[in-house]
Amino acid sequence: MKTLKLFGCMAILLLTVSLANAQTGKRNPEMVKADKMERAHKTPEERAKMRAEMMKKELNLTDEQAKTIEKDNLEFSKKLADVQKRHRDEMEKLGKEREARMKKVLNEEQMAKMYENRGRMKERAKMQRERMMMNRHGMHHEGRHPEGRNWDKNKKGGQGTAPVKPPKEEKIEKE
Repeated sequence: MKTLKLFGCMAILLLTVSLANAQTGKRNPEMVKADKMERAHKTPEERAKMRAEMMKKELNLTDEQAKTIEKDNLEFSKKLADVQKRHRDEMEKLGKEREARMKKVLNEEQMAKMYENRGRMKERAKMQRERMMMNRHGMHHEGRHPEGRNWDKNKKGGQGTAPVKPPKEEKIEKE
């Protein structure tokens, strides 16, 4: 029975995600990711209200229909949060199990290097999230290109952020 409920919730989630993707049309992929991140930090109540307002506008719902949908969305959001929490706990458990197995296979030096690489990857992902949010809101790091590339050729760029040539105005000043 629990499996059936879980399967039903996952099917509804898949349907919701599919509909959300279909509604985004030809939007910039970074904007879509930023929207998802923004929604992820909202409470179930905020998400339910936001989704109901969007549907009211797009489907010309009555106030009564919108209230009913908001109530249903809230119920669904809470159930979904429970499912996600259970899966998060399971994933953490699997991660710890994997970690224990790695310790049996790798020596201390290899483990240290693995942790160092993980830290670097986490930092890179954090920087990409911050850059994406800053670009979305029109804020940029000082001395940074809006797309995240370094203007300064001497600065080391991260993976996928090759330094670009400075604008012609700067090039003329240096010569």
